[in-house]
Amino acid sequence: MTRAGAPAGAVFLSYASQDADAARRICEALRAAGLEVWFDQSELRGGEAWDREITRQIRECALFLAVISEHTEERSEGYFRREWRVAVERMRDMADDQTFLVPVVIDATREPTARVPDRFREFQWLRLPGGETSPDAAGRIKQLLARDGSGTRPDAALDRGVRVRDAGADADHPGGGNRGRSAADGDRDGARDGSARERGPKRGSGWSRGALLILALLVIGVAYRQVRQSGASHASAGAEAADKSIAVLPFVDMSEKHDQQYFSDGLAEELLDRLAQTQGLRVIARSSSFSFKDTKDDLPTIASKLKVANILEGSVRKSGNRVRVTTELVRANDGEQVWSETYDRNLTDILAIQDEIAQAVVTALKVRLMSGAQAPAVRRTPNAEAYNEYLAGRQLSSSSDLESHQKAAEDFRRAVALDEGFAGAYAGLSRELRWLGDHTSDKSRFAAAHSAAETAIQLAPGEYEGYVARGELRYYIEWDWAGAAADLERALAIAPQAAEVYLIRGDLQGTLGRVSEAIGSLKKAIDLDPLRVSAWTELAYLYEADGDTALAIETAQHAIKLQPGRYESLVLLGEIQLRAGQPQAALATFNGIRAGETYGYGVGWRIFGVGLAAYTLGHDDESKRALEEMIQDSQDNAAYQIAMLYAWRGELDPAFKWLDHAYEVRDAALTDVKTDLVGGRLRKDPRYNALLRKMNLPE
Repeated sequence: MTRAGAPAGAVFLSYASQDADAARRICEALRAAGLEVWFDQSELRGGEAWDREITRQIRECALFLAVISEHTEERSEGYFRREWRVAVERMRDMADDQTFLVPVVIDATREPTARVPDRFREFQWLRLPGGETSPDAAGRIKQLLARDGSGTRPDAALDRGVRVRDAGADADHPGGGNRGRSAADGDRDGARDGSARERGPKRGSGWSRGALLILALLVIGVAYRQVRQSGASHASAGAEAADKSIAVLPFVDMSEKHDQQYFSDGLAEELLDRLAQTQGLRVIARSSSFSFKDTKDDLPTIASKLKVANILEGSVRKSGNRVRVTTELVRANDGEQVWSETYDRNLTDILAIQDEIAQAVVTALKVRLMSGAQAPAVRRTPNAEAYNEYLAGRQLSSSSDLESHQKAAEDFRRAVALDEGFAGAYAGLSRELRWLGDHTSDKSRFAAAHSAAETAIQLAPGEYEGYVARGELRYYIEWDWAGAAADLERALAIAPQAAEVYLIRGDLQGTLGRVSEAIGSLKKAIDLDPLRVSAWTELAYLYEADGDTALAIETAQHAIKLQPGRYESLVLLGEIQLRAGQPQAALATFNGIRAGETYGYGVGWRIFGVGLAAYTLGHDDESKRALEEMIQDSQDNAAYQIAMLYAWRGELDPAFKWLDHAYEVRDAALTDVKTDLVGGRLRKDPRYNALLRKMNLPE
């Protein structure tokens, strides 16, 4: 029962009225552990006297347990939010080594997006699904109360609790406070949503809380296993989540101005790369795991979409030359916390933190998964400023617009200027220069790109990024097929879970006419990167090249469903529809492409598609206008597409003229010439085989 003047050392349990049953289960478990708990809903009442009593209890208790759930998420107002605010205010006067707040999650509510005061994210969250509290969990809470006043924690306390590394970090202390206003909402039966308190000594605990919050959201999950048999449905294919699987979600930027997202994302991506090089561990690729950035999906939903077994959440808070990284590994099926850690370090130690996190994750899983596997250390740079530029470049490199890639190249240039031994920055610079050369008229960038890739490999022959950069150049630009294949195989030997490399290898195999092998590589890429639209689109292309139109259409439609409006998927579907004798449907598909989707700096893909469909429908003037517009605005950047439109129209002389121009400007799209869906009329002309010989392609 509620007693005025309850002794100091009590535990106060705050909960929303809808969570009363779960709170009762927690209460009963604590009582079973020998603790007396106040939990008497008949005592719930409103009024100023009640408010004063609740406030006094919070100010006198030793431990404040805040129950967090979908119900607290849904409610913008509630008495529990008033209790949270009082608890946060009390913490302002506490020493940093004093433990007071214990957030308790009873469902799949995600920590980084939960509607809680920022101060809540400074502490390890206890997960008790449905309020079911095991004797071990109750014992951990009991040990929090039993800790002596020395600031140290018992060895057995919180076996999965946060342990702050280099905790002397003096980070900028956030002020705390509520994200939702604490309102006297009149819902007094819910008005004072629920409190419980427990007797115990007023002591601290080993649960860490730092002067500066940076809770990160990083998810480790499992590869989405796609076991696609020819003719089977893409939507339903995929193996069940396996224990040997991991995916990394973007870190949450908890910096004061929230202006370090590039840094937070970069750390998560770096960690993902590190884990992807661990033998026996399957890692979901960036494009799939990062698609859940800022999502409201809960962990089970994310796990279901990615077919993941484990999830690691965390955050980053960067202030000056100090950084705090917090990570938490969670088992997806039951929300159980497997491992967590908080690191306070100088920015110069960030690489060591990445190594520790990667190895800790592997260690946490290896008993069940990999038996002795080690996460490889990756050489980066000791120069914090260079690393900062590198992370900024990595974030921009995932964009699709020209300006972002130009800025990314400048970031990588600054990184290598600050550290001439920074291999990863050279590899990033190489890939950006290759992209820019392929999407602008400045083809001189290709030579600089090759030089940067060679430098990356010389500096770090044991890292895979340099081989990917050189392999792309050898494939798309230099047409050194054997050299490209060797680089890609070397990259996969180092990073066997690198989905992007399987995608590039599949493209290369398709270029060489080895369509069955290419399909196998694309399936592997999708297995590791299940939400990557470009992989599904390429697989649809290969199915059509292999003669399976029904499967190609189904796969293309799946790609469009993943990302409606994505121009690559729409262009491909339209081409397949044309080949299937559906020109009206193809025209509708092409008209669905946004006008701003261009080859790089010229005419858009819609013009190309409309030109194809208009000719098939007998609208020759409209088709010619599309050709004229492409030639006027995009002759260097769309030489191959111009050739294919001429080929579809049966005008082979200008088609081969534009193919020669594509060869001269090293148009990367020319690598599709053996399997192109609209260029079939070219293949009976002797000039076609002559072009293949010039490109060193098998006839």
